[in-house]
Amino acid sequence: MWLYVKLAGILCILAASVLTGLELESRVKKRWLFLRGFTEALRFLEKETAYHRTPLGEALREAAAHSQDEVRKLLLCAAELIPLRTGTTFGEIWEEALADADLSSLLAKPELLAVQELSAALCNPDTVMQKTLLDKYTDRLAAMTREAERQYKEKGSLYRKLSTAAGIFLSLILI
Repeated sequence: MWLYVKLAGILCILAASVLTGLELESRVKKRWLFLRGFTEALRFLEKETAYHRTPLGEALREAAAHSQDEVRKLLLCAAELIPLRTGTTFGEIWEEALADADLSSLLAKPELLAVQELSAALCNPDTVMQKTLLDKYTDRLAAMTREAERQYKEKGSLYRKLSTAAGIFLSLILI
């Protein structure tokens, strides 16, 4: 009987450690995928606003249609808040959309700041300046995307392997 209790405890510890590693790996991957998707959405928005002269709300909806989950949620939230303008600036609308999307658990602080500062590029009335700012932020986010991809490839499997090793180590201590 005592052996079965120990085996059940060991299995619980192993399962918890493996699942913890998978969760850590998943978090790093989600960060990379968000940054990649958001960079692609910015490139799409640049074409829509600078070349096609599409209104911002419509351009955000179009970009959201071609985006992944978290990016889609952020862009749709901003697009829905634009027609409701109650004397607020687009910067305030963008801040509210970011608050609704709650990206603080997904992104690191510099990445979150880059996404927050993007409102200046999205609502600039001068098309040349808007294109310049969108290029600047797209390049900045592309660099962050490359770094996030590197971290995912380096640390993703490392998290999984180390947590599994920690679970095995704890199991051996219990034996």
